[in-house]
Amino acid sequence: MWHQWGKQEPKLFTTPSALINMSPESRCVFVSVLKARQGARRGLGATKWTKHILKIHISNMKSAGTEKNKQTKGASKKKEDKRWSLEEEVNKLIDEALERSFPGLGEKSETFICKEEYGDYQCESVLSIWPKLIEEGTEPKGPKSVGMTIKMELEKRSDMIEGTPCVRSFGFVTFKLSGKWMAKSLNKMVRYGIETWAPKLGFKRVIVEEITDYESSIVGTIRSSFIRDTFIRMLEYSQVSVNANKDEFLRDALSHVSDDKWSFSIEDIDGDAVTSCIVEGKLESLNFGKREIQDVSDSLKILWYALKVERADWIVCLSHVRHLEYVEMCITMKRLFLFQAAGWIPTTQDHKFSFAGYRTHAEPGKLVYLLENALTRCNSLVKQGKAPEYSAERVLCCALRYEYLKNPRMAECSFTVDEMFNEKGNTFLYLLNTKSQVTSVLANFGKDINLKNISELMLEKVELLEKDKGRALGFHLLMFTQILEESCFSVLPHILCQYLHDLSQKFTNYNSSYSRVSEDGSVAETSRLILCEATAVVMEKCFHLLGITPVSISGESLPEPLEILSELKSSCYDSVIPLARYPPKNSRFEIMTICPQINRDLDFKSGKLFGRILVHDKRGFLSDGWVPTYSPDFGMVSLFSSDWYDSIDIVNLGIVSLGNPMSRHSIPLTTSTLRMRAELVVTNEREDAFYHLQSTTKRLRFLDFRDIKGDGECGKIFLGGEDMSVVMYSITLKDAVDTDVEVKFRDIHAHHKVKGYIYAYYGSKFPYLNDFDMGFYTATLLEPSTITAGPVRLSRSKIAVPKKGSLVIYAKFFDVISRKVVLAGRHEFHSKIKGESRHTIRGRIRGCSLHLKVDWKYQV
Repeated sequence: MWHQWGKQEPKLFTTPSALINMSPESRCVFVSVLKARQGARRGLGATKWTKHILKIHISNMKSAGTEKNKQTKGASKKKEDKRWSLEEEVNKLIDEALERSFPGLGEKSETFICKEEYGDYQCESVLSIWPKLIEEGTEPKGPKSVGMTIKMELEKRSDMIEGTPCVRSFGFVTFKLSGKWMAKSLNKMVRYGIETWAPKLGFKRVIVEEITDYESSIVGTIRSSFIRDTFIRMLEYSQVSVNANKDEFLRDALSHVSDDKWSFSIEDIDGDAVTSCIVEGKLESLNFGKREIQDVSDSLKILWYALKVERADWIVCLSHVRHLEYVEMCITMKRLFLFQAAGWIPTTQDHKFSFAGYRTHAEPGKLVYLLENALTRCNSLVKQGKAPEYSAERVLCCALRYEYLKNPRMAECSFTVDEMFNEKGNTFLYLLNTKSQVTSVLANFGKDINLKNISELMLEKVELLEKDKGRALGFHLLMFTQILEESCFSVLPHILCQYLHDLSQKFTNYNSSYSRVSEDGSVAETSRLILCEATAVVMEKCFHLLGITPVSISGESLPEPLEILSELKSSCYDSVIPLARYPPKNSRFEIMTICPQINRDLDFKSGKLFGRILVHDKRGFLSDGWVPTYSPDFGMVSLFSSDWYDSIDIVNLGIVSLGNPMSRHSIPLTTSTLRMRAELVVTNEREDAFYHLQSTTKRLRFLDFRDIKGDGECGKIFLGGEDMSVVMYSITLKDAVDTDVEVKFRDIHAHHKVKGYIYAYYGSKFPYLNDFDMGFYTATLLEPSTITAGPVRLSRSKIAVPKKGSLVIYAKFFDVISRKVVLAGRHEFHSKIKGESRHTIRGRIRGCSLHLKVDWKYQV
């Protein structure tokens, strides 16, 4: 078993001043948040930026696994070739179209699910094709001409594409899948089995290990076991060999290496321990805190055994969130590099480490009461026949398991008995009722009506239609493999839970809107039969993967509910342990504004911008829960995500104010390094050219906070590329309070048409560079826009404020017709550790006022 070792002191903090004099070779274009907008994708419970993060992560994981496992046996390869996924088919379609359209360029598909009103998918390959054509000297009429060429090739695939593809802004091509092709794909899965939809993960051998310490209790064990069991079943379904027997693994690891090959000598230097480690006769030195030494021997042996003996492609460490920073720092940054440097493992061997953190029940003391009442409710449900084939204890186990799995593992769970057994919510009982509904519909078809005795001629005519919501259900079913792949690679079971709940809702909507007017064996009835059969098969597999089946699945590591209840009564709950011994500082890094400049076109004046910007903390997950709980914990958070249909207006050399990051508060600084990833596109007003910042990563380094004399420091970050360059105006705060601003406008004169803007900046004590530059470091809470009475929708509401400083909010509203100022004023809010501050700015016209509210929260 892995243990939690001691914690290390944090490294030096830094400021952005070192970034000002960056060398030209190290500069790259980076644009941060402009107006953070979510782009929900098909109701799958994840925003577009989250999908993009997952796409980056999955691409890296699959490439590592596939590259290592290219040589496979003939039998296994033949079996794998039968596996099918919608994403793979769509990429194959685009790849073929690109090869025919632009032979010799070697372009690969860049295709994403698009907003439903525009189609099913959008091809963004023009972003990589257009620069290559310019470089070759080809003079196309514009990016849209590239999209038109791709469109004409796609039109030839009428068997897979419905209607005519459309060329959108920037040369993107959108298209819809054929209803007939979707029906054939579903029917193929029903005939050959759900195993044909198993993801191709690219790994052969995975080790799943739980990291525990002596503070762990049954409360943590419950959730850990639920996540672990589900993750293992997803891997095994994907034809991956899994070693998850932690007791057997530990025994083998410790017995495999003789003690004469492993020795440690400890020397105390300035309160820390310097350890000389001899492994297989090779001497290396490592620095650890004192509390680490007792477990460092076992941990090194375990990791060495996993890499050198087990030859694992992927090692996944499942742990309470309090261990994550420490484990990532100790294992990834020290152990792996040390092993390779000492020659203990081949330097060419590519190993993937993932750290999957979780939190437990928000109120563990109430779990006993909750389970006792839940068991009574389960007995009643079984007597009423609402859970056929399930015992009362099994209903409790499945309901509890689903409640823990449906919540993101980074979030604390908190639920009541009523919420747990709500028949209309996202609960096990709702899923069970839907599953029974599907079974009932299939039973009504009769024994003699099934897909096996339906003619091929009839199947050729079957089509999924939008009018009866069958197409939406069919598309969601076809997404199963991709969703499972995302859930598996990111170790996020809640993605699969959300998919299953959405599937239940879509089937319910489809079934309620369907009116049976056709005879058995007709095209409409055949289409309905295919959808119902496919829904039943996919739901059955989801139930199995999540472990909510009527009978306990072999290999489950959690005891029965009555045993859990007994142990809960006699055990103590998880104590709170600090994640690291950080000083009581709440540092923040803000990007206030940017100034973009187009370099390649001297005549460029204005245009539109869209793209994606992510920030990545070097240590991954942060202790204060900065990242959203529903995102993966490999350290990426979106600062900006905009698509072509909601692109942002920009002016060359103009100042652009930034919006909220897609996180709980401003960027924290717990390490000396942040990584930022950006892919941006700017087009001119005529849309006959665009300027592309291809996907690039920038590493930002910071100096020691002790060099900052006041509350914080202003900085300029110069970033440049061939097409465009950007100046970013940043502020680093040594110790800050996070705020959330709310604004309400009161106007008794309904006939007024009012426009206005709201700015925010720090008080007079803050060390701005000079009065002229102060405007670059001002946050725009509200862009100039029309305002109506009521809550004002701010473009930015989150801003960090110096702990010993203040926040000034300035607002100015005017009448659109008369141009007279309706309201103007400012107020200075002095920082508070917690609570709220309020102020009202009175208007110049009677009956007009602006109500400001600032919520304060000091995170440490």
